Amino acid sequence: MDYEKYRQAINLRMSCRKFTGSPITEADLDKLRALVCAYNEESGLSMQLIIGDPAPFDAKQAMGLFQGSAGYLALIGKTNDPNRMEKEGYFGERFVLEATSMGLGTCWVASSFDKDKSKAAARDDETFDIAIVFGKGEQKLSIREKIVRTYLGTNHRTQEDIAPDAQFAPDWFKNGIEAVMKAPSTKNTKPFSFSFENGTATTKTVGNHERVKVDLGIAKLHFEVGAGGGRWELGDGARYDREAGGALSP
Repeated sequence: MDYEKYRQAINLRMSCRKFTGSPITEADLDKLRALVCAYNEESGLSMQLIIGDPAPFDAKQAMGLFQGSAGYLALIGKTNDPNRMEKEGYFGERFVLEATSMGLGTCWVASSFDKDKSKAAARDDETFDIAIVFGKGEQKLSIREKIVRTYLGTNHRTQEDIAPDAQFAPDWFKNGIEAVMKAPSTKNTKPFSFSFENGTATTKTVGNHERVKVDLGIAKLHFEVGAGGGRWELGDGARYDREAGGALSP
C-alpha cells in the first residue's frame, strides 16, 4: 500500500454528488478494473465495477444527485461472512482513494440507490450492500449539494468523542486518528471509537445502524494510512498490530 499517496488522497477526497458526464479514458478504466480484481482476490468479496447504468439513480430515488457519473462500484460479498460489510468498507475506501489520486470524484451511496435496477448481479449466497459512484466531478456545486454538505457538516462527533485517549498516545496513534476524522461515514455520524491503553490500540463501533460495519472498515483503513503502516484485526473490538503490514487480518 502506498501510504503517502493515500494520505494525499485522504486530504483531497470529498464526497462528490455532481458529475460532468465526461468519459473516463479506457486506460483509467482498465486500472480501476485491475484494482477491483486484486481487492476481490485479497478480500474474498465479489465487488463489480459497473460502467454507465444510470437507472439505479433515477430522479425519484437519488433526488437528482449523481447524474453524469461514469459508473459505480457494487459492493457485494458472501451473505454468511460475518465480516462482509467491514471488508466492503475497507476495500471500497481503497478504491475511493485510488480513484481520488486519479483525479476522479466519488461518493458512497446507500439509501439514494435502487439496487433492483442495477446491472450488478449478486449470486444466491451473496448480498449487494452498498455502492460507490465515481466519475469526473463537477467543480461548481449545485444548490442541492450545498444543502447536503451543510446538513452533514453539522452532524458529526468530535475527535475527543472518538478518541479521548489520543492526548496520552504516541504520534502514530494521533496521526491515525487525524486521518480517521477525515473518513466518510453514514450521514457523517462517525459511529466508532478508538482507544489506546497499555501500548495497545483498539476500536469498536458505537450505535447499531444497518451499515455501521462499513463505516468501521473505512475508519480502519484511514487509521492505517495515517499511522503509516500496521494492520487491524477484523471485527468489532479489534486490536491494531503496529508491526504488521498489508490489509485486514482474521
